[in-house]
Amino acid sequence: MGSMTENIADKAINDTRIVKQFTNPVKEPIDSDINLFDLLDNRAKRDPEGAMIEYKGDDGTWHPYSAQVFRDMVIDLAKGLIGLGVNKGDSVAIVSHTRWEWTALDMAIMSIGALTVPVYETNSARGRPPARSAGFSTIPKSRSPSPKMTDSATRSNPCAARYPPCATCS
Repeated sequence: MGSMTENIADKAINDTRIVKQFTNPVKEPIDSDINLFDLLDNRAKRDPEGAMIEYKGDDGTWHPYSAQVFRDMVIDLAKGLIGLGVNKGDSVAIVSHTRWEWTALDMAIMSIGALTVPVYETNSARGRPPARSAGFSTIPKSRSPSPKMTDSATRSNPCAARYPPCATCS
């Protein structure tokens, strides 16, 4: 039976009808120094007051953060991460469900050259990150950048001191 499985796998790998590969020549050279933060920075320069990201308020209406304000939040978060000892090449886990703060933190992590490791609430035991078993360090509550910070990013708003919080964080 093992040889039958191997033959099927060999046929699938060698069958050009399954996956076709296409290539196109590069039209412009790729800048190896550009990263995702550069796209945000360019957007903030191009249209600083334009809505970049929105959150739903207590009243059910959507409220925007401008590109400039969002960029400043990302920079503040990046500075906080550096202050907490996060360095280029480090892995930083975010435990959260999908929300705009996740995007801000992800961009801050990437802007300093660290790596984001998403850990969704449903993938962690009792809502806590698998820190020790996966080799992650944790930030003690006493070193958190804001009094609102807790063990889980799902209940934090690190920008609360400087920016108006969204409905979930207020």
